[in-house]
Amino acid sequence: MHGLEGDVLTEDSKLEERRADLIHSTATILEKNNMIKYDRKSGYFHVTDLGRIASHYYITHGTVCTYNEHLKPTMGDSELC
Repeated sequence: MHGLEGDVLTEDSKLEERRADLIHSTATILEKNNMIKYDRKSGYFHVTDLGRIASHYYITHGTVCTYNEHLKPTMGDSELC
């Protein structure tokens, strides 16, 4: 399979560990961008308002990251242009 080491399928035929790793890494990225709250111990996560808005308007986590970096609550109209 594409992107997998040769012996991965023999050790994990259903790719459960690989899927768990993908879910964890994705949840970590989304949490870093304040799009979800993620409980690493339980594996549970829930969406934040920002994450919900981003999903409704197809805004990527990369765009949200840019907004988080550059937009500040104290910015005025002149600083946004």
